[in-house]
Amino acid sequence: MTVLQEFLTKSKDVAGKPQFHYKFRLTIPNKISSYLGLKDKQILFAGQTKTGLVLCPQIIPEFVQIRVMKIRTRSYKGMPYFVTSITIPKEHAKNL
Repeated sequence: MTVLQEFLTKSKDVAGKPQFHYKFRLTIPNKISSYLGLKDKQILFAGQTKTGLVLCPQIIPEFVQIRVMKIRTRSYKGMPYFVTSITIPKEHAKNL
């Protein structure tokens, strides 16, 4: 099991449903943050879905994805991570 898989596994409650409590510090371009209605561009919550991780699942639609490609020594709450991209599909990005 990879470190990322352990990270995602530990974040689930007893029923197996994801808990949306991850926090990533990312810098989001102004155009994207204003489109998504983010007031604080530096702190984003993320949650796990069938398609991967999503940003701010309580307030941002599931189509906004983040991809974790590498795991490295920097960590949040003891769990190492390395976020490489934020993906908004073309059909949604045209509104930016």
